[in-house]
Formats: sequence, C-alpha cells, structure tokens
Amino acid sequence: MQVFGGQMMRSGGVRGVALALLSLCVVPAMLAHAQAGRQQPGTALEPVSFRAPDPALRFKDIYIEQKLEQYIPLDLTFTDENGQKVSLGSFFTDKPVVLALVYYECPSFCNIILQNTAISFDAAANKLQLGEDYIALAVSIDPRETPQNAVKRKQEVMKVYSRGGADNFHFLTGEEDNIERLANAVGFRYYYDASTDQYAHAGGIMILTPKGQLSSYYLGTEYLPKKVQFALMDAAEGRIGPLVDSFVALCFAYDPSKGAYGFYIINAIRLFGGLTVAVVGGFIAIALLRERALRRRGAAADDSVSDGGKHASV
Repeated sequence: MQVFGGQMMRSGGVRGVALALLSLCVVPAMLAHAQAGRQQPGTALEPVSFRAPDPALRFKDIYIEQKLEQYIPLDLTFTDENGQKVSLGSFFTDKPVVLALVYYECPSFCNIILQNTAISFDAAANKLQLGEDYIALAVSIDPRETPQNAVKRKQEVMKVYSRGGADNFHFLTGEEDNIERLANAVGFRYYYDASTDQYAHAGGIMILTPKGQLSSYYLGTEYLPKKVQFALMDAAEGRIGPLVDSFVALCFAYDPSKGAYGFYIINAIRLFGGLTVAVVGGFIAIALLRERALRRRGAAADDSVSDGGKHASV
C-alpha cells in the first residue's frame, strides 16, 4: 500500500497512471514527427512578403511584429466592398481605426478573427459606437480577391453585429504591392503555400490613432470588448499602448488530401508534446521516489515491530 495525493492506492497504481499519461503525450509527438517526415514544407512554400533567402528560415518569420508608434502609409489605394477605389488615408480623419489583415476565402480561422472583432464591437461592454467613435477595416492579403469576395464575407461576418454603423466596417481588396507595403508597415508577416493555395499567417488585430499611428495590438482570435474600448479610447487621444505577449495563433488549415499539417503546426505539436513529456516525466520521477521512500518507511516500521516482538518475548 502507498500514499498518493492524500489517498491510499494499490501497489503499482502510480506506475499505471504515469504510463497512461506518458502514452497520451508520446503518441501524438511521434505522430507529429511522422507527419513532418512525409512532407518538405520548405520547398513547397513560396513567400509573398518578407522574402527570406534561406527556405528553412521562412516559417520562423510567420508572426506579427509589433511596431508601436510607427505610422502606416496612408497614400495606399484599395478597393472597397462596393467596388470603389479608396485611399487608405480617407479612413483616417478624426477617429481611431481597427485594422485586421486576413483573406476572405480563408478555410481556417480568418472568419473567426473577423466575427470576434465584430462581436467585440457589438457587445454591451463596449460603450463606443462603430462609426461615431471609430472605424474598422479588414484588408485581404490575397491580391486575387475581388469586391465580390469582400461583400460576401462582410455579409457573413456582420450577422453577429446588431448595433448601428455597420457601413463603417469596410472590407478592402487591393494589389499585391499595396498589400505588402501595408503588411510591412504593421509587421504582419505571411507566406503563400502554392501546394494548398493558402496563406500562412498569424492572427490578430491592430488599433491605430486617427493619424495612422500604431497604438496597440491584440494577438490571437479573442478580443475582450472592454479592452478594445479602452484601447480605442487611448488611440483616440494619441496614446500608445504596451507590447503584448508575443504568442500568436497561426492560420493554416489541415490539408486532408495530403494527410499533413503545416510545418509550424507540426512544430507546435512537437513543442507541446515535448513539454508534456517533460512534465509527466517529472511526475513519474517524483512519484517513484515517494513510493520508494514509503516502502523504506514501511520496511523500517516492520523491522521495529519485529524487534519489539522479540524483546517482548524475551
């Protein structure tokens, strides 16, 4: 018998639990390694922006670099969802701007980014009003997309939005050079994978001052309405927020025809599996040491009882 977590367990219980936990993290890690071994993503990806000289370095550059205080080029031109040519500067007048770089035919979580952005605008916790207090822009990173793609995506996204001012959430498309200049200005690094016809990119939104200065970043896919409100209020006053945690969610969908995940997703699985193995390994070591210590104590107690019995009989 042994003590574990304040409860009595049968002998061998620690080993059984530990081995079960270990198998849960080792098997996924092995599968991830096997999946990665069947593909050569470095040769499949052709970068669209931030061209890396070494293909092996391309994947590590898929993230959002926070360029707080920098100004974006307001002379860039795009096309809105109504097919009208617009200057980026026309959206920067006297209000802060929320910016999301996505693409409208994305099979992964670009739509989640846009919907959660709209939800943060719609929530009662956000007291600011779209159109009256701020403007929102979605810009496609795919130069092949058209206003038809933009208006279709906008119709889907705005189903979660019930407040007024929906016309002030603009969905833009543009030429590759303008897209890359904007992406470079805000630190948005992405690549195009020709083999899957998808863009690998990080998720997040940026908030800019009325003069086009980067005020704050929200990375990932969840944007708390109250925090968005405060960030917009700061941006309206020209204040710059702090750097945020650099962990980001990466957008790149599973390709069932190839039976493989994107390279960086494999690395994420490996990292998670490795950390889990380390934690479970530490748990096993501690549990086994505790078990041995308890056995020694039990043996010592048995010897003491045995010795006491001999003395008593004498």
